[in-house]
Amino acid sequence: SSFTDWFRPVSQNNYSIIQSARRKGGGYGRRGLVVLGGVDEKDFLNRPEVYLRYLAHEIAHAWWWKAPVETWHDWLNEGFAEISAQILVAERFGQEIYHRNMETKRQTANGMGPLWGFDRFDQNTPEKQERCERLLYARGPVILHDLRNQIGCDPFLALCRRFLRVE
Repeated sequence: SSFTDWFRPVSQNNYSIIQSARRKGGGYGRRGLVVLGGVDEKDFLNRPEVYLRYLAHEIAHAWWWKAPVETWHDWLNEGFAEISAQILVAERFGQEIYHRNMETKRQTANGMGPLWGFDRFDQNTPEKQERCERLLYARGPVILHDLRNQIGCDPFLALCRRFLRVE
């Protein structure tokens, strides 16, 4: 399966993928462009599921990008991109990896409180930056994982398609 199968084709068919030499700052993805930072050979050769998750997360932003990135609503972009990537990893490398990854995220998100209302750009200290990252990349995907567990994978993907049809 692929994101196109799950969600629907996007208008952008061509992608440029850039592997940046920068060591910090993470990746970036939107329709037509994916930038991966902080990747080295051992990531790809020794842990291909990690590399696939990273690449898939950024590619998923071709679908999950419409929430305002400057507000707490950005959890929708990041949460849906991350759960999409994790489901893809599960299809390629097995459910055990998916469940292990989601349990790690659950532990990371433990005690974080609600997603709504947090200041997306209040990252003046390392602690505030870590809190923001834990909310976006752990708490959001865990909420979506729990929803997927409650309704099933196929209904979850159908719900995603429905969200994406709303313009």
